[in-house]
Amino acid sequence: MEDLLTPLKTISVTDQRETAHPRDQTKIGPVSNSRPNAKVSTPEEALQILRSKSSLDEISCALRYLDPKAGVNGGFNIHTPSPLAAQLANVLVGTVIPDFWNVLKTERPQSAKKKANTKSRSPAATALLSCLRSVTGLGALIARSRELSGLVRGHKESKEGSLSTQHVSDLLEVLLLVLENDNFVWSIWTDINHVLEEQTKVLLLWKESISILCTGKLLSTVAEAVHIVRQSSKHDLQEYWIGDGLQYAKWLGRNVVFVALKLREDDLLGWKQLSQFFGKSLSLGYTDQIVDEINHGLLRNEKEQIRINGLIRNLPIFEQRNVLSSVLRILSRHELPPRSMIPNEKSWWLKDSKRVSGAAALISAILKDNDGLKDHLVRCLTGASGAGMGESILVRRAAITALATDDERVQCVLEKNMEQFGDKLFIKHKPVLFQEVNAQTLLLAAGYVHRSSPMFLFTLGRSSTHLSSISNRLAASSLRSRFLGMVVGMAISELIDKPDSKMRFGLEEVDTPEAKWYLSLTQVQDRMGCVSDLDGPQGDNEPVQGGEKGLSSADHATDSAKKNQSSKVISIEEVEDEQDEDTDDEGLIPYDKPDSDPEDSDEDATMIQRNKPTAPVYIRDLLNYLRATDSYDKFHLGLITGPSLIRRKSNFGTEVSDHATELATVFTGLQDPFSIDDFQNLRLQAMIAILLSQPLQMAQWFARTVFEGDYSIGQRATILTTLGLGARELAGFENEDSSSTRGTFPTKLLPEKLHKLYAKDANSPIATIASKLEHDILEPLALQAADQLSGPAALKVRTFSSRLSIEKTRPKPTANDLAKVVAEGFFFPLTGRLWMSLQSSSLSIFAHHLLLPHLLRTLSLLLHASGPNTPLLPQLTSEFWNLVLSLRSHAGGDPAVREALLFALLTLLEVNTSNKHHDRSRQLAEEHARELVETLGWAEAILADQPGGKGGDFGILEGSGTGNGQGANERGKAGNGDADTGIDEGERTKMLAAGVVVRCREVGEKWRGLMMGAGWE
Repeated sequence: MEDLLTPLKTISVTDQRETAHPRDQTKIGPVSNSRPNAKVSTPEEALQILRSKSSLDEISCALRYLDPKAGVNGGFNIHTPSPLAAQLANVLVGTVIPDFWNVLKTERPQSAKKKANTKSRSPAATALLSCLRSVTGLGALIARSRELSGLVRGHKESKEGSLSTQHVSDLLEVLLLVLENDNFVWSIWTDINHVLEEQTKVLLLWKESISILCTGKLLSTVAEAVHIVRQSSKHDLQEYWIGDGLQYAKWLGRNVVFVALKLREDDLLGWKQLSQFFGKSLSLGYTDQIVDEINHGLLRNEKEQIRINGLIRNLPIFEQRNVLSSVLRILSRHELPPRSMIPNEKSWWLKDSKRVSGAAALISAILKDNDGLKDHLVRCLTGASGAGMGESILVRRAAITALATDDERVQCVLEKNMEQFGDKLFIKHKPVLFQEVNAQTLLLAAGYVHRSSPMFLFTLGRSSTHLSSISNRLAASSLRSRFLGMVVGMAISELIDKPDSKMRFGLEEVDTPEAKWYLSLTQVQDRMGCVSDLDGPQGDNEPVQGGEKGLSSADHATDSAKKNQSSKVISIEEVEDEQDEDTDDEGLIPYDKPDSDPEDSDEDATMIQRNKPTAPVYIRDLLNYLRATDSYDKFHLGLITGPSLIRRKSNFGTEVSDHATELATVFTGLQDPFSIDDFQNLRLQAMIAILLSQPLQMAQWFARTVFEGDYSIGQRATILTTLGLGARELAGFENEDSSSTRGTFPTKLLPEKLHKLYAKDANSPIATIASKLEHDILEPLALQAADQLSGPAALKVRTFSSRLSIEKTRPKPTANDLAKVVAEGFFFPLTGRLWMSLQSSSLSIFAHHLLLPHLLRTLSLLLHASGPNTPLLPQLTSEFWNLVLSLRSHAGGDPAVREALLFALLTLLEVNTSNKHHDRSRQLAEEHARELVETLGWAEAILADQPGGKGGDFGILEGSGTGNGQGANERGKAGNGDADTGIDEGERTKMLAAGVVVRCREVGEKWRGLMMGAGWE
């Protein structure tokens, strides 16, 4: 019988009072702080005590012996790399922390027990942290954290899973305390030099510390551990800053500053190794955060400013350039924000002169005795992007002021900008933002050169470079390019020509406030100041209105409209008429009193909330409600009343305009802590209301934020949706968009939960409106193709309508307010920054397959909403066409990007050729023949690559006159809708490509003679 029973598990039961786990001792009571009888005399004995099941007193004694600061370890230093030190570090991390950390961190020394509010650590805990503040200890902590994270992630333990998670949390807590001070790197450097005598070993150990701290090894490991702890314990509210890249980068920057302040100026080895540490930390991807700490710790400290040269001069030249570029970005975003200019005052620049002088002193401190950085700054000022492209002109003023003492380099800036300003390819293909930055830098440099070397400017003004630049500008098809050419020509002539021979154009364009502002740039004369000037107030100017330009006609129109709509309430007086009061109340029937209060129906009286918040009345109340993430009632009430409150306050007073940027920042980064229904739509409507309150200013803010803000892909897509829908509402398409985005009939929808799961893509407003617009464009083409195949025109019956019936169906004309601000506020900021983002890095977030199609559709809707009567339509067409053609490489393996590009081309051709009164097909054939031929070839290639692309149903849309017109008609009608239409991606791509081919051939056949030189066959 004994052979039939096989033991599966054997459990030995011991007395829990003898083997109580140290972690459970906290439940029994306070641990005695008595001194152990046995003393530790060697590190081997300490290792044996730590490995064995020792008491807390013995563990504390061993820790105090190993503490390098105690001085009782008999010459042994755990910070010195050795096999024994590595074993001790592993035992501390693998045994002492899991078993004793909860006890050690709660135990208080005898001196602290007398004070109830004392938060000092026990000597044993302090000794443990001191032992781990080394390269060896840090490596052991990272290795153990990675091991435990792998165990938890792999689910290798079942019952011990929660214990392992607690172990990870303990390791993170210890790591936070080990790295809590900003002198950690300095302590590592001093310990390495103290315990090691050979320089080779010092450099090897220092490189190991750099690989741990600066290459992402520590950051990635801790971030994974933090994610595991947060997943297992949602109630863990402790902030693990070492797992946050931004906070960790700032900590690294503060450590670099601390070491730089401690090093002696003649310590060449120390400065070289610190530069190596600093340069490696820049590779983490948080360059601006690290450099910002260097800026506040060294550059802004005039007494220690000389130390920045020792830190930078040992860096490789490419890292020095990264530091300078980062400083320019920091100055542009934080120290020198955009300001509104006052064109009526000739000395408008004096209001910000002090801050510009301080910024120039800061830049000059970096450039001191460094010709390589000076040449890089010249390249920044003369490159395609310019210093702070799309940002404040103040940073360009500061950069030129920093170079003002070097006449040769300032002249180089002027000469290179002049050559670039007149380049035909630059005029035709570069975005408007780039050209404006180029013109501003040119005029600023011209003013400095005129004051230092007037003869050089006179020679340049008479050279062929300047004359050809102005001629090419005046001959450009773009109105904006011609305007810039006129103001630059007049400004240079104002400096070098006599009063009777100065250049004059006599046009209204050069007499606007913006033109006067450009002409005044040559009079700007900033001087070198001191860094402390940056600490002063930022002036009393209003926020930027229209970039760095003066008030344009669009601004005047907006301001006058607001003045007409607003009213001033002087007083309100309540007048009571006793005679009429009784007569008025006679016909009123009083309501019956309710039987009970609806709130009293709850069985639990403690759950009744009678102090419910009221709807916010002021914008400041709304902001407070949105920030109250701990109160559902306030947050929900602020969210649902926000859009209506902002629209109601937009034309009454300055409450919205004063808080517009703050409102936009709050709503853009708003999260949903309570899972509120329709949260995304409510936030979107509020952002649209903010945009419409100040279209020009807020459109520029949203366009800048979508590229430069620290937001997710979903938040960036929401900003783009705000720009698209807000622009269409500004253009008068509000009713049409509301009908297009209205949901399907309820009987055709899945249940609510399944609909949210399977119809996410169908809820995008931009995609829905783009699909409707696509249908409206393709349907006439399909009907025309079907009509051509239905037979001879003589056999067809035509019905004629009276003029009255036509006038009844014709929509009434509406004022398109978008046309006034679309170029300057919406379109050019988006295209310019998109081009710069894609050119600066091939891994740009805007190359993402979800974000790039959304951005292209938004630009297409902006162009369509602006209409064919937009004054700057030629410039919009040229810039958008060049941008779309440059993005063809991104459409290779991504059908979504290819479809968005085809839709953009179809919209562009439709806007320029569909209006009979403003048909620009001739201008397209004359000025954009190359683009037209390239577009036709690319669309035909896409159509040929698709299954059934050659001939078949799409033969009509190819212009061959054969094919099934009814099938094309049905496909055109099927384009109305989004995800629920039954058209796959291939069919939609073929329809769009066919529409582009038809439009291109219509223009080519109509103006064949003008396009013969462009390769048209």
